[in-house]
Amino acid sequence: MMLDKSLYVEQKMDWKEYEQKAKAEVSYIYKKTPAPKKIWSNTEIIKEIKRVWGKDSQGAICIAKCESNLRPGAIGDKWSAFKSYGVFQIRHLPGRPAISKLLDPAFNIRYAYNLFLHNGWQPWEISSYKCGLR
Repeated sequence: MMLDKSLYVEQKMDWKEYEQKAKAEVSYIYKKTPAPKKIWSNTEIIKEIKRVWGKDSQGAICIAKCESNLRPGAIGDKWSAFKSYGVFQIRHLPGRPAISKLLDPAFNIRYAYNLFLHNGWQPWEISSYKCGLR
């Protein structure tokens, strides 16, 4: 695992201590993340996106492909303290649902739609440019 040494400066601890803490956090996440109850195919994910997102589903499918390649178990932003999870790569920020929920494709798709209703495509700023939505 590669760690960015510039990040540990903010933590006010020596590099070895930071490295051990980061490795423990990653290990904890993988141990505590339950396996999905069901394996979803790309077809099922697309069908669920169309069902939940309705008229905005084509843009949502493009975003999901950019963000995770439609992989429900995708974990992104591994360099960050707040990683992103699931089909729509929802960042696990304080006050947001548990990681296990974000890794559930049906929940992730509904939660992403809720974010979209409140913020438009802004949570997926780069992907929305790639998809021609901005």
